[in-house]
Amino acid sequence: MVKKIIIILISLATIFIRFYHLGSVPPHLGNDEISIAYDAYSIGQTLRDEHNHFLPISFASHGTYKAPLYIYFSVLPIKFFGNTEFAARFISAIAGILTIILLGFLTYKISGNQALSLLSSAILAFSPWHIYTSRIALESNLAFFFFLSGIYLFLFAKEKERPWFFLLGSSLSFSLSIYSYHTEWLLSPLFIFFLPFFFKLKTKFAQAFYWFITVLLCLPIFSDYLNNLGTTARANTEMIWKHPYVYHFLQNSSHTIIEKFSILLATFFSNYSGNINPGFLFFNGLNLLPQKTPYQFGLLLAISLPFLVIGLWSAKKFFGQYFQFLIFFTAIGPFVASLTNGGPNLVRNLPTLAPYSILIAAGLISIWGKVKTYQKYLIIFAHLLCLFYFLAFYFVHYPVYSAEGWQYGYKQVALLIKPLYPKYDKIIIDPRFGKGNVYAGVPHLYLPYFTNLDPKILLSRGGTDALIFGKYKIKNLDWEIEKNIEKNTLYVLPEDNPPPKDLKMFHLLYTVNLPSGQPEFRIYETISP
Repeated sequence: MVKKIIIILISLATIFIRFYHLGSVPPHLGNDEISIAYDAYSIGQTLRDEHNHFLPISFASHGTYKAPLYIYFSVLPIKFFGNTEFAARFISAIAGILTIILLGFLTYKISGNQALSLLSSAILAFSPWHIYTSRIALESNLAFFFFLSGIYLFLFAKEKERPWFFLLGSSLSFSLSIYSYHTEWLLSPLFIFFLPFFFKLKTKFAQAFYWFITVLLCLPIFSDYLNNLGTTARANTEMIWKHPYVYHFLQNSSHTIIEKFSILLATFFSNYSGNINPGFLFFNGLNLLPQKTPYQFGLLLAISLPFLVIGLWSAKKFFGQYFQFLIFFTAIGPFVASLTNGGPNLVRNLPTLAPYSILIAAGLISIWGKVKTYQKYLIIFAHLLCLFYFLAFYFVHYPVYSAEGWQYGYKQVALLIKPLYPKYDKIIIDPRFGKGNVYAGVPHLYLPYFTNLDPKILLSRGGTDALIFGKYKIKNLDWEIEKNIEKNTLYVLPEDNPPPKDLKMFHLLYTVNLPSGQPEFRIYETISP
């Protein structure tokens, strides 16, 4: 009875944390999120993405290409819930909840320990890392679910005399993870290749069938990648050899092959050590606060660090024949993320959260029977204190501190413009914002999405020095050379680029403030002077 109550409470808390204020925390759709959301909206209306590609396998986005699955999965939520932040993030929240359940089943499969299974799910459910990634429209979160599904179904297949159904399910799951996010383009094939060596299938034919079906299912996306090989496809642009310093070093003919190999190896190990660094994992990896603030949050609750160490030490007694596989999972998880630019990365390294959660749970179970009752209460209290501190900051303060970085203001501008759209001849928007206009926004996605503009209008866009579609004209405005001030026009301008005071025809209609109260955008109308 007590176990059932605990399961119910954990389940309710998991669902609540992932759906509470999902549309407003984080405070706005980020650039990548709006790209996903708008493409899903456009596909749902026209079967074409924003670039007029018919049902594409890869989606062009911000100078690179996105994997397709999250976008296609988001078509129905956006149709059902409307063009909202909640609809864009719905698939990620659902995938996050399903991943938590799946990890519990996977842990039980490799340990046979119910308490350990339940605790592994709870560690994952309440880790800042997974809470954060489950609440944004994130392809990696969907890929994480399918990746774990592939492992779980394979473990079922290895026990069966006729494993074909489970092998097909495992192949399909791994393939869907590859269609979900670029990390799994290498991580999933590594597991597909090595799983049959860790866990022998009944026949060699079953093993060959498994590999053949997976390759067959992945052919379309890899064929599409080869077609885009000379472009800015993300798998081309994000690798460590594309880092500016590394790239120029490799291109320099004065360096030997050994020197070039050494710089690649050094960059890889620097990234790998960063991804497994305890400071990054437990104390500052989430980076929710302003950079100079010392009280940062780790990806995992800080109190979990000693239990991860204990879990690694005691894992063999819990997992038996699965011990080597779990260590392989823990070690290989950061491998792909370390081959990419940008140092430690919580999104690309997300699959590693699974073995970390299992090992932390193993560490807790290992010492639970060896400590006194008051010490057990202290452990529970410390975990709850860390969790509540994170949740309080994340839901109350983070939306205020982080708003500008999430492009806050474009939705608010769109909602103000929507009823005014028929009244004006043109709407001119300067896409820069932030102090000194350091950010470059993508209003051509935010405004059509939040105003439900017919996607066919954006598909007919044009312009050379400006992006023009419908009544919208998006361009960087330089008032020193701007001569043609449009009449009967709305101007959406960043706070740091107001119209000159001598231009009397500008009349301020609205100011859009950040949650902190700082002005971000101003909306003007032009009238005859």
